[in-house]
Amino acid sequence: MLFFLSFLYSLSNIFFTNVHCIIQDLQIIKLPYLSINNNTENLYLRKLSYPSSIYGSAFGLNYYYANLYLGEKNEKQTYIIDTGSSITTSPCVLCKQCGEHLNNYFSIEEDSYIPCNSNKCKIVKSQCGSNNQCSFYTSYSEGSTLEGMFVNKLIKFGDENNLSEGHYAPIGCTTTETHLFLTQRADGIMGLANNDYNFVSLMYKVGAIKENIFGLCLAQIGGYFSIGEINTTYHKEKINYVKMEWSSIFYTIEMKNIFINDIKIDSFTKKKYQIIIDSGTTISYFPTEVFNEIVDKVKSICNSYENKNACGKIEIDKDLGPCFIFENKEHMKEGVLNYWPNFSFILGNNYNFRWTPEQYVFNESNKRRTRACMGFN
Repeated sequence: MLFFLSFLYSLSNIFFTNVHCIIQDLQIIKLPYLSINNNTENLYLRKLSYPSSIYGSAFGLNYYYANLYLGEKNEKQTYIIDTGSSITTSPCVLCKQCGEHLNNYFSIEEDSYIPCNSNKCKIVKSQCGSNNQCSFYTSYSEGSTLEGMFVNKLIKFGDENNLSEGHYAPIGCTTTETHLFLTQRADGIMGLANNDYNFVSLMYKVGAIKENIFGLCLAQIGGYFSIGEINTTYHKEKINYVKMEWSSIFYTIEMKNIFINDIKIDSFTKKKYQIIIDSGTTISYFPTEVFNEIVDKVKSICNSYENKNACGKIEIDKDLGPCFIFENKEHMKEGVLNYWPNFSFILGNNYNFRWTPEQYVFNESNKRRTRACMGFN
């Protein structure tokens, strides 16, 4: 059985690592709310060889994105980082139905079109469209679709003042967007799925990087994207490796058990569970029986305190999962940090990944009520 887990991990084509990283608050879009305890503010930056800053947030914007620079003029395009899909694309000047995004649609040179029989069309495993052009049509789980063609563009990655050497590679030129793609701020999407034609694999095939590997270091706000090497510059702990379970387009590992304040979840005695690590999903999703047992255990822990409202008053939000209502912000902070439980996820090779409340909570308060949610459903 599969379920999604949105750990803020480092990921790679071969493995992923759980580390605490040194990240500065890199947001460029103001959020309506922040985490109760956001540890990104007073930390510092150090240069990587070719790092790419990641922008966005787990809650509020609900996705993360990085920049690429296209063509001789370094036209900036922003791409949602998605380990659950394969194609890297953003609107070009040929787009017939595209929304307003952070940047202008990128330009197309006359000699950049890729014919269907070319090697560069083969490495992206593309369809053949009209006029013998290397084309694509792809759909996403929430109902959005993208249509367009691949073009041969000079691509640079990194940050604006520290760009990599440019390499020519096929990249998507979106000509039609639907649904959520029309309204998102980011220009496009970067496919980093577990296959040999994701963005990093393409960069490896054209000689832009030494190793077919990438790392994501994500905080609740912002982060870093490294490519072509294992870079431990920002790591504050030893890297822990967990073996991937089976080959698919997803990064999948075994979940052996979950403990809540050292109380074992019984569901794991009946079945074996695999989890998908998905950078495009900011809420963690569990099978119904596991979710219900987690909620029951959390309720039991909260009811065991002398103050029956220590955790807040629980309600299950259909979109956000378990949330707790408090009288005011002071009570919310006290309840979350002193009474909400810790989670332990026992992964593949018995590695224990711990979730403390300040790592999974987010503040969902508004003028009418003070509410904090747990980030899983």
